[in-house]
Amino acid sequence: MMKFSVLIPTYNRRDLLYRTLSAVFAQEFPADDFEVIVVVDGSDDGTVAMLQSLRPRCGFRFLYQPNRGLPAARNVALNEAQGELVLILDDDILCAPSLLRKHTEQHSHAKDLLVFGPVPLHPDSPPSLVSEQWTMYCKHFLDRLKRENGCGPPLKLWLAASAPAVNRSIPRRLLVDLGCCDEEMKDCHEDWDLGIRLWKAGVRFHFQPDAIAYHFYAKSDRDLVEKEAPLIARGEIALSRKHPEYRPLSMLAQMGSGSLRKRIFVDAAVNLPFSFERVLRPPFLAFNSLRMTPMFNRAGARLLSYRSSLKIYNEAARVIGSRKGLKAEFGMRLPVLAYHHVGDSRPGTYRDLSVPPDLFERHIKWLRRMGYRSISPADWVRWCRDGTGLPPKPVLLTFDDAFADITKYALPMLQHYGFGATVFVVTGYIGGTNAWDKARGSAIHPLMTSEQLRFWANQGIEFGAHSRTHPDLAAVSTQAAEDELLRSRDELAALLERKITAFAYPYGRYNEAVTDFARKVFELAFTTEQGLNNLNTDLVRLKRSCIGPQDSVVDLEFLLRWGMGRLPHLPAKIKTLRQPLPSVTRRFLRGKYFDRGAKSSN
Repeated sequence: MMKFSVLIPTYNRRDLLYRTLSAVFAQEFPADDFEVIVVVDGSDDGTVAMLQSLRPRCGFRFLYQPNRGLPAARNVALNEAQGELVLILDDDILCAPSLLRKHTEQHSHAKDLLVFGPVPLHPDSPPSLVSEQWTMYCKHFLDRLKRENGCGPPLKLWLAASAPAVNRSIPRRLLVDLGCCDEEMKDCHEDWDLGIRLWKAGVRFHFQPDAIAYHFYAKSDRDLVEKEAPLIARGEIALSRKHPEYRPLSMLAQMGSGSLRKRIFVDAAVNLPFSFERVLRPPFLAFNSLRMTPMFNRAGARLLSYRSSLKIYNEAARVIGSRKGLKAEFGMRLPVLAYHHVGDSRPGTYRDLSVPPDLFERHIKWLRRMGYRSISPADWVRWCRDGTGLPPKPVLLTFDDAFADITKYALPMLQHYGFGATVFVVTGYIGGTNAWDKARGSAIHPLMTSEQLRFWANQGIEFGAHSRTHPDLAAVSTQAAEDELLRSRDELAALLERKITAFAYPYGRYNEAVTDFARKVFELAFTTEQGLNNLNTDLVRLKRSCIGPQDSVVDLEFLLRWGMGRLPHLPAKIKTLRQPLPSVTRRFLRGKYFDRGAKSSN
C-alpha cells in the first residue's frame, strides 16, 4: 500500500493545474511511496488532454466527472485513494519540495492526527490589493494561532473551522469513517464543515510550520466580490445551521456586535434598497493602481473589505428571505435589566439598590408601550444555538438577592402587564435577611421564603442561583468559589424540583477560574457590566444594566437601545457652560457693553 495519496480536484484551470502538478511530482519523497489523483470536475478547457500527456515517476491517475462541485470531486478522489495518508490540495496550490516529507514526520509521531501547514501567497501571484488580502488573512491566522499557544488540546473551534482547507494531511480511514465532504454544501464552506466534524470526532490537529504550500492567487476584485462573497454568505448560513456552536464565530454574528460605526455600516448594507458596492468600485480601482503608496494601500484594502462585506450581507438576506429574517437569525441584541429591592426604602438602605414601586410600574408600562417583550435565560440560550424564538424587541428582567418585597410589588405587577422575570437567590439566606449588606452598613430587608419561591416558580417566574452566602467570588479561594456555585445550584434545584441553569455573580465580580467553573455548572451567568448582549457575547459573561431610583424612562431608552446610560457628565458640563451666559446676558441687557462703547468713543 502506498504511504501518501495526494488529492487534487480541478475545474477549468489547465495552466495553473500544470504548475501545481509539476511541484507535486518534484517532491523530495520516494516516488513509489505516493500517488497523485486528479478529479476533473467538468472542465472543458483542455485539462484532460494536458493530463493525458503527463508521465510522472510517481503513481498518477485522473478521473473525469460532470460538474458536480468541489465536495463531490474530493469524495471521488478519496474513494480512489490507496494511501494510508491523504494530502488535500487544490489546483492553485504550489507546494514546496519538502512538503510530503514534513507531513510524514509529524504522522510518524502520533496516530489519528490532522497535520496542516501554512499557505502563504506565492511570489509569482499577480500583484494587487486582492492578493495582499490573502497575505493579511494568513498573517492574522498565524498570529492568533501563536497567541493560542499552538493547537494542542483542547482544540479551539475557530481553529477547526479556519485551519487551511488545503495543505491538510490525515489518515484516510478517518475521512472514510467520517464520510469526507458533505456534497449538499457545494462550494459553500464544505472544507470548514469537514474541519468541524473532525474536531467533534476528537481528531487532534497539529500545525507544522515547515510544511509550506504556496497559494497562487490570480483572482480579481470582481471574482472576490461577485463570485466568492455570495458563496461565503451561503456558507456562513449553512455552517451555522448545521453546527450551532459555530454561530458566534460567523461573520454574520457581527451584525449585533462591534462599534457603533460597524453596526451602522452593517445596517446600511442590509437595509439599503440598492447595492452600495457599485459606488465603491471606482475609488477602489483608483486606490489599487496607487497601492504602492501606504495611504492609498490602506484605503484600498478597506474599500475592498467593505465591498465584500456589503455583498455578503445582501446575499445572506436574500438567502434567508428578508432583511428582518437575517437580523432575527444573527443580529439580535439583548438588553438585561438588573433590579434589586423594589418597595419602600428603609433608612440606611443602599439608595442605588432600591426602586420605589411607582417608578418600577412606570418602567414596566413604558417597556410594554415601546413594544418590548420579556424573555427567559433559556430563550436566549436557544436563540444563540439555533437563531430562533425571540420577539423583535426582547428584554430580560432580573432581580438579585430575592428580596421578599418583590413578591408584594414587582412580581404581581409583572404578571399584570404580561412580563416574566428571573430572580437570583442566595440559597444560604432563604427566609432570612440580607446579612451581607448589613455587614457593609446597609439596612436589613427580609428575603423570600421557601414557600414564596415555590409559589412564584409555579406562576412562571424563573429562579437562578446567586451563590450561598453572597461573597466576592474573585476574592475567595478557588475551592470556596466552586463550592458557592455548585451548592447554590443544587440547593435551589432540590427546593424547586427543577433544573437551575442561570447564575448571577455576587457584586458582579468574577475571575477566570470562576467563569471556567460556571461554564461547567450553568448554561449562562450574568455580570453587572453594562452593555448589550449579542451572538458574540460569552454566555458566562452576560452583561446587565443595574437599575436604581435615579433611572427614568429616558435612561431606560439609552440602556435598551445603546447599552449605556445617558452621558453621566453631560448635565454638569451643560450647567458649567450655562453659568456665564446669564451674567453676559444681564450685562448686555443693562447696556454695559453699549456704555463701554460709548465711553471709548468719547
